[in-house]
Amino acid sequence: MKLSGHISKRVKLTLRTELLLLGLFLVGATSGQVVGGKLDLRGYNLDDPIALNGYWEFYWNELVSPNQLRPTRSYYYFPSPWEGEIPTGETIEAIGYATYHMKVIMDQSDEEYALFLDDNYSSYRLYVNGEILATNGIVSNTKSSYSPEWRPQVISLPENQNEYDLVLQIANFHHSKGGAGEPILFGEKNDIARFYERIEKFDIFLTLSFLI
Repeated sequence: MKLSGHISKRVKLTLRTELLLLGLFLVGATSGQVVGGKLDLRGYNLDDPIALNGYWEFYWNELVSPNQLRPTRSYYYFPSPWEGEIPTGETIEAIGYATYHMKVIMDQSDEEYALFLDDNYSSYRLYVNGEILATNGIVSNTKSSYSPEWRPQVISLPENQNEYDLVLQIANFHHSKGGAGEPILFGEKNDIARFYERIEKFDIFLTLSFLI
């Protein structure tokens, strides 16, 4: 659904955030420990989905593609809205654009993995191992060519990999908040699909409640 400035839509998004957190609890999801842009899951038994929370590499006011990545000491906590000062000394605000980067490192496995992506403020493009696997709206460094969108989705990941390199570009020229609104969930494909089904049911229930 397209982003709206109506008060009812903002209330809905607030309630939906609470339901998302409940959904994470219901599937037994845990929070990751992304440190310095890396999450090391080697030797870890991934029984439940894991939220890719922690400090991702961060490029403010840059839309960096995978082949343009460079060493950086700038990290920003994911997920959180853009606000305040970052390690480079710059002060970030809601309006703008940025790139996040992190790696998931794990043991070789023949399991199928997936990501669940929810809302970001207010458009994004996700690369995994150098390929664009997800988009929401149109990401741009100018307001005229940018477009917001809110659309949860499940993304199947390349098989037989022991490393997933995520580059996430986010742009916002529309909303009073900017940045990452919700966690990204990583896990076995079937677990992520079950989680998504519950979120869809929450959305239907919430929509019917507003209609009533």
